[in-house]
Amino acid sequence: MPISAYIQSVLFVVMIAVALFASAGTIAIPGFWIYVAIYTFVFVLSLVIPDPALLEERMRPGGKRVTQAAQKGQFVPSAVGPSAIEMVANRCITITPQELE
Repeated sequence: MPISAYIQSVLFVVMIAVALFASAGTIAIPGFWIYVAIYTFVFVLSLVIPDPALLEERMRPGGKRVTQAAQKGQFVPSAVGPSAIEMVANRCITITPQELE
């Protein structure tokens, strides 16, 4: 199993945690910590259980090494875009208790 798979997994979980807590504006939300813990557990299982040869193949589709430029081109829109939309939506759309009555 390539080390890069572990590094990518750790960075992805960190990004999820940053997106959650940054959009909330606090780290004092137990539900978010539980979500990150469960997500991390599932990530660890997904790296430990499958066959290493299968994971190696999935890291390099078609047996070719993916260039850094191609990875960045796919990663930024798929990871940053939805997180940014979520944060903007949370800041722009607020419902006060008086509006619910």
